[in-house]
Amino acid sequence: MGIIFGLLAALAQAIGFTLLKKSYEELPPSVAFLFDACFGLLIWIPFALVMGFNFSHIPLVLLFALISALLSEAFVFYVLSKGEISITGTIFSSYPIYTILFSLFINHEKLLPWHWFFVGLTILGTIVVSWPEKITKQELKKKMIILWGVAGAMAVGLSDSLSKNVIDKTSAEAFLFALAFAQVPVALVYLKLEKYN
Repeated sequence: MGIIFGLLAALAQAIGFTLLKKSYEELPPSVAFLFDACFGLLIWIPFALVMGFNFSHIPLVLLFALISALLSEAFVFYVLSKGEISITGTIFSSYPIYTILFSLFINHEKLLPWHWFFVGLTILGTIVVSWPEKITKQELKKKMIILWGVAGAMAVGLSDSLSKNVIDKTSAEAFLFALAFAQVPVALVYLKLEKYN
């Protein structure tokens, strides 16, 4: 069942990335993120309240929620606006590898040798997917767009590792509650930066 759910999640993510990229033809990424922030308010707040959490945890999770809103949310919308989604989205989807690597240092997690093998295999796959057919200056310049995907993957990996640490100390519900509110000022600043208000 885990494999089936994993494949369904990958399919849903691919459809989501494609639709998001298509929406950029009409509206900039900052507006898409504003909609995401609004959905966060509508979904995460009621979810957190229904599940229940300790409100005294909010000050502790708020900083990490703000970091997550910046790195794991807003920056991803910006990254996916760069280049072809078939390349940027594929490279960005390697973010769990960066989560693993950052968690080694931030959360002091350990990997077994066979985990390292698959981490290396994924990194190698990322390189193969992004490698140009011919190594020319013009081809490499076009492939520089890959760096946006890598930057997005690294940002989410760092954010997820930091968030895991604070969620373990508090609760997922408290974090999601704070994240819903943290996304709003980030969305407004993002709109301002894109001069869309």
